Amino acid sequence: MYSSTNKQTCQPEGKEEGRQNTVFSGLLNLTTSHSRAVRDSVDESQGGLQESHSAFLPHTVVDTTTTYDALKVIGHGSFGCVFLAKVEETDELVAIKKVFQDRRYKNRELQLMRILCKATPHPCIVPLKHYFFSGAAPHARANPDTCGAGGGLAPAPNTGGEIGPNASEHDAAGAEQEEADGGDGGDGGDGGGDGAYLNLVLEYVPETLYNLIKHHSRLKRLVPIEHTRIYMYQLARALAHLHGLGICHRDIKPQNLLVNPDTGTLKVCDFGSGKVLVRGEPSVAYICSRYYRAPELVFGSHDYSHAVDVWSFGCVLAELLLGAPMFPGSSGVDHLVEIIKVLGSPTRDDLRALNPSYQEFNFPNIRAHVLRSIFPHGTAEAAVDVVESVLKYAPASRCSAIQAITKPFFLPRMTQSTYTYPLGLGAACAGQALPGKFFTFTPEERQAAAQGGAECFTSVMAAEKLWLQRASGVSDDAAAVAAEALATHTHN
Repeated sequence: MYSSTNKQTCQPEGKEEGRQNTVFSGLLNLTTSHSRAVRDSVDESQGGLQESHSAFLPHTVVDTTTTYDALKVIGHGSFGCVFLAKVEETDELVAIKKVFQDRRYKNRELQLMRILCKATPHPCIVPLKHYFFSGAAPHARANPDTCGAGGGLAPAPNTGGEIGPNASEHDAAGAEQEEADGGDGGDGGDGGGDGAYLNLVLEYVPETLYNLIKHHSRLKRLVPIEHTRIYMYQLARALAHLHGLGICHRDIKPQNLLVNPDTGTLKVCDFGSGKVLVRGEPSVAYICSRYYRAPELVFGSHDYSHAVDVWSFGCVLAELLLGAPMFPGSSGVDHLVEIIKVLGSPTRDDLRALNPSYQEFNFPNIRAHVLRSIFPHGTAEAAVDVVESVLKYAPASRCSAIQAITKPFFLPRMTQSTYTYPLGLGAACAGQALPGKFFTFTPEERQAAAQGGAECFTSVMAAEKLWLQRASGVSDDAAAVAAEALATHTHN
């Protein structure tokens, strides 16, 4: 165990109200002790992260000492590692993501987490509890690869995610290309100085969707369809919220989806590859883990939209239905071949939508498969319909994340009065009605629903109102009429 005795206390400019001392002790000579002052709000006029800021807890003033005891490494990637830690003052378990701040590479994770902190909290996105900067032990500073510099929460090596043939493209090579591309704006990091580590204190969620899929695969079975419905509904909602804030995750994959089987909860994590997309501002194409990478990225587009996340969403859903990735491949070419095997050769219009530079490229004429024929016999048709609606070449032809939840596989089924937590999911909730958090939408989701068209908006608002009516004891028939009337009136 290593614990530095070199403590510092810094006070943010103009802030005298509160102070929080952060002590982080842990394992493997990778941790340090550091004290910083807390900040109770964000001063937008400063235009960026100040190194002296220890925490971003909106509207909170604290005067406490918080001690984190790192228990073990629970995840790592090419840019960092994640510790399971205990808050000694409260015995709360948290996850601490330790990110090397190398100014040669872009890392917007803290910036994006701060945007999420200021917005309405979302139940399907892992929240930031606290952050602090720490120095590095001499050997770790000289060799940052021992505890990386950010990136994923992959549960173990060689999982097909951060390491191996499906390596995340926000690795060193990807970051170098991102830095070389002059348009993918932002500075080289979130502050903290060269050689410093950013420590993000996050809610601890015990499992990943990747591990869940592998567990069922080892038992030679698929994840139950009702479990798939519950988890993917939450992923679609999280994406709708992120996209409403302008954030594109750019690395949606099972390893970055945290799940708690005891509560049936899914939360999106790891924003190390994320970016706020701005129309007209180019972004790098060398991003997102290969199996889940949208075709516009494969074709090198630098002008893409949030639809890249929607493609990844479809790949994750297909993987749950198949028990294995739908588009594997040991290289970008192999990956493209796998896509063409399923969707057929892209047309000229498809190529123009993906990347105008590829219009003259001639592909062999390969016909598309009937998608239903790819999935095991008996796969829910409504689930396959969702896959078909998002795995399309042209980004604009894919339904949005909020539109996806209005399809029969999700809201129409989940809002039925007889629908309850399925057996085997949510041990404490089995047989109970879904809680209100499933149908209480954020302003960003409602705005996305309005942009998705009248039918989409009506469905979302009706689901929310229906749950509220049921919670107040109104009959289902009366609630349904009231919900539809309210949604129609609000949209008009």
